Amino acid sequence: MVAAIGAALAASAFTQAKAPELLAPIQVAAPMYPSIAIHARLEQRITATIEMDSSGKIIDSEFDSGAKVFHNVIKQALQRTTFATSGERRRNASLVYAFTLLPSDSKGYITSVFTAPNTVTVYAKQVVVIDANDRKKGSKGRPRRST
Repeated sequence: MVAAIGAALAASAFTQAKAPELLAPIQVAAPMYPSIAIHARLEQRITATIEMDSSGKIIDSEFDSGAKVFHNVIKQALQRTTFATSGERRRNASLVYAFTLLPSDSKGYITSVFTAPNTVTVYAKQVVVIDANDRKKGSKGRPRRST
C-alpha cells in the first residue's frame, strides 16, 4: 500500500514537472576551450543555471559542477550572450556546455555549435605531445620524418 502511494505521488510529480524553457538565441558567444584543459585532455559537460533580465541579457550564473577553468570561460561568454525576451522582468533557464575533444587528425576546424534544447558544444582538437628526448632532430631542429 505504501509503495503504491509512493508510486502515485512520483507519477503525479513527474506529470507536473515543467519542461525546460527553450531559449531563442539572439547572440550566443561560445567560450574558448581552455588550452590547459586541451593539454590535460579534459572533457566536461557543465550545466549553467542563468538569470536573465527583461532585455534577455544574462545577469547571473551558477554551475552544477566542473572544473573552475571551464567556469571562467563560460562566464566570459555569458557576458556577451543575449536571448529573446519573454516579457518577464527576470527569468531563469539552464544552459548545458559540453566541452569535447576531437582527434588531432580531424579534418576541418569546428569551434562550437548551439543546438536545442539549450546546449552549446565547444570543440577543440587534441594536441599531440612529442617528447623532446625521443625525437630525432632534422634540419632547423624539426623532427625528421622516417620513410
